[in-house]
Amino acid sequence: MIIHQTTEPLDALCTNKDRSRIAITGRTVVKVFSSYDGKFELIAERNKPRKTMYFSGSIAWCPLRENLIAVTSSVGAIYLWDPETTHMECSYKAHKQLVTKVCFSEFNENILVSGSKDSTVWLYDLRCAEPSLCFASNQDDSIRDIQFCMESKLQDTFVTAGDSGTIRFWDARRPDKPSKEFIAHSSQIYSIALNPQIQSKNLIATAGRDKYIRIWDWSKNMPQFLYTVEMMAIVTRVSWCPDNSWYLLI
Repeated sequence: MIIHQTTEPLDALCTNKDRSRIAITGRTVVKVFSSYDGKFELIAERNKPRKTMYFSGSIAWCPLRENLIAVTSSVGAIYLWDPETTHMECSYKAHKQLVTKVCFSEFNENILVSGSKDSTVWLYDLRCAEPSLCFASNQDDSIRDIQFCMESKLQDTFVTAGDSGTIRFWDARRPDKPSKEFIAHSSQIYSIALNPQIQSKNLIATAGRDKYIRIWDWSKNMPQFLYTVEMMAIVTRVSWCPDNSWYLLI
């Protein structure tokens, strides 16, 4: 175990693809550390003025580009940052409220999506100066989590979870309506996780305010409920163990 104490509260973190680097964000700063020999080493840092403070929503490292990180903002903006040069590549302002989640495509380095308290999801093509597509559920349903599918034949599919307890699957080419949706929890869903293992790629884990973790088979036209676990407290994050198809980390 490696422990590193920072000088300010941390809001979110992510790693690069091989997990050799860690990016963290606080209220006014983004830092990147390398991890080796049982310790952290600061290798990049970028500060922002307080009028454009980073928000605790989300930070994501592009899985296909080592030099690209996306950070969300309290003013509804997305910032794209190069951790090697500390240069701000570009920014987008699409949302009307704070941005809660940002996620890169697993197969296209130019595609990024973000979700917000304004109940919308925006898709960005980083080759374009303006946001490309808006996905709206036509409901008052703040977005809590987003994940792109990890299977190549479903590379245009991503999943969202929100305050209504509903899971929605979207085709990036069809912003008018979800390809499938179902109610997974009785209240806010804080986290979703698609299983990365090939033999279990049909599984999705959901977790939320109702203190339940649930497992679903989403390959069906109507996703099938498989298992549930009641916890002692609200579950804010769930993730599959990379080495075991049936182990979850919370």
